[in-house]
Amino acid sequence: DASVTTDGDGRFRLDDVGPALVAVAVDAGARGTAEVSSVATGRDDLVIQLDPPEGTLGTIVGRAYDAESGALVRVPWYADVDVLTVDDDLPLDAVFGDLLPNHAVPISRQQMDMGDAPPPAETFRVDRVPPRRVVVRLRLPYRAPVFLGPYDLRERRRVEDVVARVPAPARIEGVVVDAAGAPVPFAYVGVTGTGPRSREAVDEHDTVVRALGGRGAPLPALPHRTDRDGRFTIGALPVGLPLRLVALHATFRPALGDVLTLAPGETRDDLTLRLRVERER
Repeated sequence: DASVTTDGDGRFRLDDVGPALVAVAVDAGARGTAEVSSVATGRDDLVIQLDPPEGTLGTIVGRAYDAESGALVRVPWYADVDVLTVDDDLPLDAVFGDLLPNHAVPISRQQMDMGDAPPPAETFRVDRVPPRRVVVRLRLPYRAPVFLGPYDLRERRRVEDVVARVPAPARIEGVVVDAAGAPVPFAYVGVTGTGPRSREAVDEHDTVVRALGGRGAPLPALPHRTDRDGRFTIGALPVGLPLRLVALHATFRPALGDVLTLAPGETRDDLTLRLRVERER
């Protein structure tokens, strides 16, 4: 472990941190804390936003209904529900076209079941919500993830009237090939959007992939890799959100596909991503 203190401008530098990927934790006392995982060593542009102190945090509560039948959907204890902060000056078209597509595939996480599980609840709930403009991401089993909001927790500390219409999930399948049409095994495949935030997200993921040199398991933010035949499958995708496929590989420059907007229950199994340009060695 390594630790430093920020200077008068809030800047810091960590040397001799070792592996290609590290986690960075910040403790600013009464001003808040923060933690960022999967940071590629060598970066000099990392910006960390502090989580605010406990007394300023809010709560969001809502109910989920089947998008087709309108029936109440009960929420199991292991449902994936969290919030994403949204810049105040970001217009709605950029929220849904440039920000949220980069969060369409939830980061993989481990859960531990100890003892009897509680029964499914009639509501979903997010606590410790920062006093900012936020979007709720809700992912229920066998349903497409949905994004709700934005909500401004500076205007009211508690939001209790959220309604989520959860449709059947979408799915995409395809193959990653090189310029000659040969399949590319073990490429990382994900989805992104269009705009500066999406380009930045792709660049950050590509930096990590290059640092790993093609070694290691799927990354938390890129849990899907092609098999030995270059094929991939990504399930449980949101519907109605403009998504763009991206393929990353240590040997090639990133490849981006066309924008897709999927319907409830739709499967696209005819997609091809072509890694055309090899990196300079």
